[in-house]
Amino acid sequence: MSSDPAIAECVRLLARAARETSYVAMDNDTLARYLRGVVGEIAATVRAEPFSTARAYGLGADLVAAHFTGPEMSGRLVKVLGGRLLGDLGLDREPYPERMAAVLGAVITGYARSLRARALDDQEDILRAALRAHADAERALRESEERRRADARRDPLTGLPNRLGIAEQVQAVLAGADGGERLGLCVLDLDRFHALNDTLGPLAADSLLAAVAERLVEHADGHLVGRLGGDEFIVLVTGTLGPEDLVKVTDVVLTQLERTPLLVGSTPLAVSASAGLVEREVAGTDVDELLRAADIALTWAKADGRGRWRLFEEGRNATDTARWTLAAELPRALRDGQLVLHYQPMVSLADGRTHAVEALVRWEHPAHGLLRPGRFIPSAEETGLIVPLGRQVLFDACVEAAGWDEVTADPPLVSVNMAARQIRTPGVVEDVLAILAETGLPPERLQLEVTETAVISPADGALSALTALARAGIRIAIDDFGTGHANHTYLRRLPLHELKLAAEFVTKVGGPDGDLLDQHLTAGMIRLGHTLGLTVTAEGVETADQVEWLREARCDTVQGWHFFPALPAAELRSVLV
Repeated sequence: MSSDPAIAECVRLLARAARETSYVAMDNDTLARYLRGVVGEIAATVRAEPFSTARAYGLGADLVAAHFTGPEMSGRLVKVLGGRLLGDLGLDREPYPERMAAVLGAVITGYARSLRARALDDQEDILRAALRAHADAERALRESEERRRADARRDPLTGLPNRLGIAEQVQAVLAGADGGERLGLCVLDLDRFHALNDTLGPLAADSLLAAVAERLVEHADGHLVGRLGGDEFIVLVTGTLGPEDLVKVTDVVLTQLERTPLLVGSTPLAVSASAGLVEREVAGTDVDELLRAADIALTWAKADGRGRWRLFEEGRNATDTARWTLAAELPRALRDGQLVLHYQPMVSLADGRTHAVEALVRWEHPAHGLLRPGRFIPSAEETGLIVPLGRQVLFDACVEAAGWDEVTADPPLVSVNMAARQIRTPGVVEDVLAILAETGLPPERLQLEVTETAVISPADGALSALTALARAGIRIAIDDFGTGHANHTYLRRLPLHELKLAAEFVTKVGGPDGDLLDQHLTAGMIRLGHTLGLTVTAEGVETADQVEWLREARCDTVQGWHFFPALPAAELRSVLV
């Protein structure tokens, strides 16, 4: 039957229908053989006695399994088999037409049921795949969020916890503590890192930071190490029994950091660090306050010379806070005229005459009363306010001194301190001369006191400024002589008129308790001043024994409480009369 022309024509028509409506993974020969089997089976079923459509259901399912599943395939199948096969086979008489209808109905029923089952299976597969994809997406999103959260709390360069991660871990310690538990925090900052960064470049600097992180972790005895940012690191020590536990850990990490140079590429680099420490009970503190206290202590360590640690102290912090508060109030004090001058006479040992008067600034603070210069001058120097403050002091002193010739026929000169920053300010010579012209004070009645530190370098303009002022007739004095670093050769180049010996030497001379070494040093400085042709004044003179010793040592002038304290302007005038 397989070679029957009727069968062959039906196979040809069904093969074309399959190619046009479905995707069947068979080559032409395989497709033809398969369809000949299907058509032959249907023809045999129609002819069979007894007649049964049972096999026809299976043929429909087989067609679906073979991927004859295009939307038009079932219609083309009915058309070809029902419309041609019976006639071509000569079976167009009863009972064959009725049998063919039943067979095709069974084929289509089996085809439809199988196709529906496949669609349901496909839908279920799609649903399962969608559910799996959703679960995978949720898991990936969750893992990504966890990685993002972890990355947000970790420093990408060193792998250490960053500021946020540190804060969370410290907060966890604080939240989980009870009773009298304590902890310590050490904040380290590399010394001169910015200079290294400029020299090495950013990539090498990053390598250095990574190497520092490794060494800190290696020697921190298992305590938490983190990077706050830049070149600042942190070590958290929990369960301390006192500051000594934190100090012990800090000493180890600072020593190990310095002991062996760190390799950056093939270059060994010696590194040191300064550290600020805070150790206290957990109760009643918080993360921000701990970090603030450690940062303050770190500032102290840097100011004290680097390569060391300092422990936070409330008393020192209160003093610093008061100083910073005064520094913030200083511009207003200058603007509102709260700064006043007191004057301390400088007495000649030869005839007891007031040779000169030093102008000393005071602050009439509305809340704290009269403040001495040590309370606010350092802040003025740090902030740069020393320049306008110094100018105001010079102006007020010149105004006052210009009026002394009204109370005495032999008015003393006025001696005014000038800070290093003032001397280095462009136009300082012109400014001083303008003040003298405005106030009417003769140049020879003004003496400017500068420290050795202010004039130690001839390259910064201070020497040329002082030389120009001296040529204008103004006297120049070195204040606190003996505490700086000026050498004798350099002193000879300065346009000096007077040396003022530091009080710390003078307080240890004279009387049975006088220090022999300080007496020799002070006598030597007096001789040096005279050798240079200068007047020598001793500051801080408080006893008669000191006066007698200085007179025997041929000191020219003395200044101190033994003669006069610093006096308000009105009281000074009564002394000058």
